[in-house]
Formats: sequence, C-alpha cells, structure tokens
Amino acid sequence: MFTPQEIEEKTFVKAVFGGYDMASVDEFLEPLTEDYIALYKENAVLKSKMKILVEKLEEYRTQEDSMKKALVAAQKTSDTMVAEAEKKCAQLTSQAENIVRTKIQESQQQISAEEDRIERAKQAARNFIEIIEKDVARHLDLLNNLKLMNLGPQPSASSFDFHAEPQAPKTETVEPITVQLPIGKIREAEAQQESEAEEIAHQIEQNLEKVIGPSDDGDLEKTRVAHKNDKFADLQFGKNFSPDRE
Repeated sequence: MFTPQEIEEKTFVKAVFGGYDMASVDEFLEPLTEDYIALYKENAVLKSKMKILVEKLEEYRTQEDSMKKALVAAQKTSDTMVAEAEKKCAQLTSQAENIVRTKIQESQQQISAEEDRIERAKQAARNFIEIIEKDVARHLDLLNNLKLMNLGPQPSASSFDFHAEPQAPKTETVEPITVQLPIGKIREAEAQQESEAEEIAHQIEQNLEKVIGPSDDGDLEKTRVAHKNDKFADLQFGKNFSPDRE
C-alpha cells in the first residue's frame, strides 16, 4: 500500500507524443493525495484501536478462563469440604451415640448391682430379725414354763401344832435357778449382721458416688453411729440385765 508521502513525491516522465497534461495530472492528484492521507491516518488509527481491542479481548478471554478454572476449583473445594464435614458429623454423632449407650448400660448395671445389694441387705436384716425373734420367743417360753412350774403343796393351818415347843426352823438351801441367756450368740450375730450391713452400705455409697457424685460423709457417718447406738436399745432380758455383761 502506497503511503501519502510516496504518492506526493511520485514524478512522471514527460511524453513527447500523446501524453497527459502535467498540470491536469497534478491538479487531480493533489486533492486525491489529501483524501488518501486522511484515509491512511484513519486506517492507522483504526488499526491501532483494533489492536488494542484484540489485546483487551484476549485479556478478557484469559481472565474468563482463569475465572472458570477458579470457579471449578472453588466448587471442588466446596464439595470436598461439605463431604468432609458430613463425614465428620456422622462420625461424631456415631461416637456420641456409642458413648450414650455405654453410659446407659453402665448405669443400668450399677443400678441392678445396687438393687441386688439392697435386697441382700434387706434379706440379712430379715434373717437377723428372725433370729432375734426366735431367741426372744424361746426365752419367753422358758419364763412362762418357770411361772407354771409346781413348787410343791403349801401346808394348811390345821397341820400346825400350836402347843408344841417351837423348834428351830429348818433351813433348806434352795439353789437359785439360773437362766443362761445366749448373750455371746446374740452379740456374735449382731456383730456379723452389723459388719455385713456396713460393708453393703459402704459399697452402695461408693457406687452412688460414681453415679451421682460424692455425698456428705459427715451425715452418713452420723447416720451409721445413730443406727449403731440405737440397735437393740429397747431389747431387755431381765430387770438387772446389762448389755455389757455376759
């Protein structure tokens, strides 16, 4: 493509015969050159703009590809995070359910064990009460038999000789009737039952502390002492009976 400068500097050789008029040619080329210069400049500007637009378009295309890749990567990352979160949530839920089931089973086992110990304590108390009742009934029967015992006929008033000389009264040694109470057995049974009751109460206390937390040891000890002091407080076997004397 010719430049405006080349057109402007173009010269023609004069012809001898049949050539064009140089003045007419110059007159025609002068405005044509000006128009060509304007078109050339406009074309150059348009090419420059087109180049810029092409570069921008290419940049936008590159950015679009980068954005698409970023969106795809973000979507993959999001899907991965959601999947991991759901998996972790399921694991935590399963672990929590297993822990709850284990705690419930342990609590049920402890409750069952405590119920068995309480039942054993009740049975031990019933056995002890039965032993005491049998001993008391046996001694009551013995006392009733002593009351009903025939000590011999009493002399009547007509059998006495009021005129006879008084004689020294005959002394007869009467052996005292000794009723031996099984104090040793009673104390032995009492100590055994008390030891079993304290052991069962101590085990119950330890298991309850595991389930509901520690309790007030002072109140528990007071209850034990009161129970120990009140035990058999009202049980008596005679007027002069002392629980500290066998």
